[in-house]
Amino acid sequence: MKSLLLRSTALALLLACRAEASGRVSLIYGGDNRSEPYAATPLERAMAHSTVALFDDGAVVPDTTLVGLLHLRTRPYTTVVIRHNRFLSEEGNLCRSERFYGQPVGPFCTGFLVGPDLLATAGHCVMVYPSADEFCKRVAFVFDYGYYEKGEDPTLTDRSRIDSCARVVAYEYNKYMIGQPDWALVRLSRPVDPGRRPAFEIDRGPMPKVGTPLLMIGHPMGLPVKIADGARVTSQGKGFFYADLDAYRGNSGSPVLSRDGVVEGIMVSYPQANMNDFVVSLGQDNSTICMKSTVIPDAGRSGMIVFPIRYLASKIPELRRAARRFQPDERGLRLLGSLTDMP
Repeated sequence: MKSLLLRSTALALLLACRAEASGRVSLIYGGDNRSEPYAATPLERAMAHSTVALFDDGAVVPDTTLVGLLHLRTRPYTTVVIRHNRFLSEEGNLCRSERFYGQPVGPFCTGFLVGPDLLATAGHCVMVYPSADEFCKRVAFVFDYGYYEKGEDPTLTDRSRIDSCARVVAYEYNKYMIGQPDWALVRLSRPVDPGRRPAFEIDRGPMPKVGTPLLMIGHPMGLPVKIADGARVTSQGKGFFYADLDAYRGNSGSPVLSRDGVVEGIMVSYPQANMNDFVVSLGQDNSTICMKSTVIPDAGRSGMIVFPIRYLASKIPELRRAARRFQPDERGLRLLGSLTDMP
């Protein structure tokens, strides 16, 4: 038994060394810039209200103690899976030193509003289900799944924060090719309140230049919403661009934004297949094996693949001028002329 344990430990450490040495695994570029909404700027906090978590509708159930509220079924962020190739994967305990350890994990993707009842996400999020119709029937779109106040329970919600799919307007995704179009537009069953959840303005101009500062809002690993700033465009490709975003599975479909809140693109994938969010490591006591996020000091010209939103400009109606852009002011948020107080 001891011999088996030693061999397993040696194998795990060997896999970790190979992964780190090869540079094939990458999610955190430089420092980890993810933050909670309650710690964000007023502008970032308001933008988070216009993003949405994609849950399977079976995860939304009546709360057993509070009448009128709903409960989101989740699991604790204490274990993760890494994939060595398409046939071999392993589950392991998350290192306790990992940020957000123990928080609830639920959604499988992220989306964001581009109209009062129009949502954008990644095309491969639709293909989690056998068909677009099945996706539409089975996904619950949950707003405000996050820590907007310290100590609140993000798994408690109500009907006003949940929407359903009326239809998938259009989508595109090629699972055999990285860097190809990967997007979806979903019509919600009812419009949202544009005062509380303004739709994002999208960039209809050229692809952002190398060095353009970026931030992203989404659900890494299915966690409550996180805001990741400090990123930049690292290079451009044919039909996509790279950015050194701190992204994980679950961030698929997240809005990638300029500093003033205009959508530049949709977070879609890693720069190469079979990349993982985690590597095997030693715990703080140096005697246990656990999983930790991989940190890449410098992305260089690589990074996460982002699908430019400009390619969807003809499919997304322009917003009225009075509702184009989030802008902060001392009382909360001003929307180009109309004041909207955000909690």
